[in-house]
Amino acid sequence: MTVHGAKGLQAPIVFLPDTCMNVRPHWPRLFPLPRAGEPLGEVEHIVWPPAGHSKLAALEVSKAAADDADRREYHRLLYVAMTRARDRLYVCGWQGLKEKPEGGSWYELVKDGLGGLLAEVASPDGTQVRRMESPQTKPPKGEDAERERRAAPPLPAWALTPAKPERSRPKLAPSRLALGLEGGEQRAEGEQPPLGPRALSQSSRYARGRLVHALLQHLPEVGPNDQERAARAFVAVRGSSLPQELKDEIVAESLALVGNPRFAPLFQPGSLAEVPVVARIGEGENAFDLEGQIDRLAVLTHDLLILDYKTNRPPPATPEEVAPAYIAQLAAYRVALKGLFPGRSLRAALLWTDGPRLMEIPSTSLDAAEDRLRQRRREP
Repeated sequence: MTVHGAKGLQAPIVFLPDTCMNVRPHWPRLFPLPRAGEPLGEVEHIVWPPAGHSKLAALEVSKAAADDADRREYHRLLYVAMTRARDRLYVCGWQGLKEKPEGGSWYELVKDGLGGLLAEVASPDGTQVRRMESPQTKPPKGEDAERERRAAPPLPAWALTPAKPERSRPKLAPSRLALGLEGGEQRAEGEQPPLGPRALSQSSRYARGRLVHALLQHLPEVGPNDQERAARAFVAVRGSSLPQELKDEIVAESLALVGNPRFAPLFQPGSLAEVPVVARIGEGENAFDLEGQIDRLAVLTHDLLILDYKTNRPPPATPEEVAPAYIAQLAAYRVALKGLFPGRSLRAALLWTDGPRLMEIPSTSLDAAEDRLRQRRREP
């Protein structure tokens, strides 16, 4: 339950499980700026500064005020959280082995504010905790008093036995499955690098792919008559360092995909963009965790289509020429979704932005890639 959801509620025992995160501003952040010649605070501009364009004096003042408001709200929520408990309040926190505590977090605020009142004690499992306690000032009544007088039975042995450490499972990103990059190996033979036209620089190649991906994610939500204007404005800001000719190519390529009637079902309502996928594949010693992000998941009448965008120029002519890395990536997504959509047919395809061209990968190729994936995880 969130702190907002707990307002007005109380419980005998309350746990605050995640208190080490500092205040996080909401994005995108909109900042009010006074409009010249108008009464202060009555008529304002609303500004959304893009990255790298926020070093204006008036904007810095507005940002500082917004940061201060976020901090004060963060403190108010801590007060609400701490006053939900009637008898016991547990303040807990966690962080990675290489992470450093964030100053000003709820955990640090409680530790600093109550530091002189907290005593180091050992919990039943031997863990050291800091505790502040005070005796009950009013005696319990009736049945509550009787229950307090009864001797509590001793805890069973299993309750005091530390849990065995869980085996760390491999965590894989689908785009790296066929490349053997989990240990930092080099690019696999046959992988097709996403080359741009005219042997673009490395940064320009990556920028092209990122911009095309972003446009394919957002353009379907824009009306057809406004798509070109929105695309050009987006690329002008996010790709400001790119040559104008390349900007025009990115816009034209993206509009051709979104506006092509053959691809309309892929971008219709009900399809999803940038779908995060987290799944545990297999069981026991051979299990591994999979994390990735599907470029687009098209929910069709009788099946689902997994789409991955590729910006290779020129693209391969047949599925047989597609790099194994790309097929392994799609196979991993398909494995993860099988458990979420039982009984549904799952297909996978690559959408080559150069053309544009939709290439469905045969199920036999995906099955073979899935078998190789599972075999790799069984190897010592």
